[in-house]
Amino acid sequence: MNKEYFAHETAIVDAEFMFSLKAFDDTYSQTVYARHSYKFNEVIWGAKFTPMFHSDEHSNATVLELDKIGVFENAELPLKLQKAASE
Repeated sequence: MNKEYFAHETAIVDAEFMFSLKAFDDTYSQTVYARHSYKFNEVIWGAKFTPMFHSDEHSNATVLELDKIGVFENAELPLKLQKAASE
């Protein structure tokens, strides 16, 4: 299946993308599950999430900036996907 066919067909059939995440919570010593789905028209095509963590300059710690959750910036799409996203 080529990428052009995939992008075009997912737009036509109003495809849904489903994600399932399994992780281990060290604090409570239990497995955690998360599930979410996105319809084709809910995806922001030509975007990517901005980094929300960085290393602290003064220590060896990682800084997590929670105010950046959901913040995105433009990203260039391949031409074939640009056509499918605009239809």
